[in-house]
Amino acid sequence: MQVPAVTVAPTELVDATEYLAQLRSRTAPAIKPQVDGQVVSIFVRPGDVVQAGASLLRIDPARQSAAVAQAQATAAARRATLALAERNLARVKELVAKGALPAQELDNAQAAESTARADVAALGAELRASKVELGYYLVTAPTRGVVGDIPVRVGDRVTTATQVTSVADITSRAGARR
Repeated sequence: MQVPAVTVAPTELVDATEYLAQLRSRTAPAIKPQVDGQVVSIFVRPGDVVQAGASLLRIDPARQSAAVAQAQATAAARRATLALAERNLARVKELVAKGALPAQELDNAQAAESTARADVAALGAELRASKVELGYYLVTAPTRGVVGDIPVRVGDRVTTATQVTSVADITSRAGARR
């Protein structure tokens, strides 16, 4: 059996494979909002360098702003109720001391004043909590770094599970080795 002869010549052999991938920094935690709502503003672009505390995006705060305003109005009403209870307590103390009212009236006035004071304190705490939550509608950078991909757009609805971006820490040891 005859075998064909071939002349061997040097040729370039390209051995390559293409992959689709995404690189993620070990120092770029996922940034997720602490509240649900609709994105109304995005202040940065991917690749921007931001400082810690820089505004990244805003979620519509209208509902929470209304809750804060309502809590402020309720707190003002309760402070007025407390002021009235304090005046009534002073009057009743004076009248009980003169014997014009029974001691039971003093107990009632003291209880009303204590209740009003507790209501004011409780509403003060509620108002502080509402103001803190209002601050969560502005998503800020946790550290100085480079903004990653921003998969959300203005008008998108986000939840506390939605990753809105990442900020790669450019001051870490991993960033210093580059």
